[in-house]
Amino acid sequence: MYYNTEEPRIGNVFVVDLSSLLTQAPSYRKYEVLIDSELLVFSRKAIYKLYDQSKKWERIGRIMVELAHLDLETYDYSLLTQSTKERYLYLTKSMPGLVSEIPQYHIASFLGVTPESLSRIKKEIMKSKKSSNNEGIVHS
Repeated sequence: MYYNTEEPRIGNVFVVDLSSLLTQAPSYRKYEVLIDSELLVFSRKAIYKLYDQSKKWERIGRIMVELAHLDLETYDYSLLTQSTKERYLYLTKSMPGLVSEIPQYHIASFLGVTPESLSRIKKEIMKSKKSSNNEGIVHS
């Protein structure tokens, strides 16, 4: 996916399965829209026709494919190098509007954990926030 907005809500998202686009084989990925959205869908044939008609479209297509590849690579790398807690904290920081709108079982699935594991992680985060907020308080 490609996000070209700084807002906490997702907007102007570009989604592509590069393998499916390039090989013309069915996608093994499942994409699901979870919030009210407007979609523009382009067939491979339509995309290539735009490329043939204009160098600008060809450039836009190249950039979008590069960004989609980078996004997928970043996601895969985070799965290999970050804990679920780190990935959840990044998600809540980078897309707080999304996290509050999407059912937790979808977020758990995106993070690669069960909803119960996500619940434990969220409790752990809340507990550490409470303890850090209480560190500077002196009780008499």
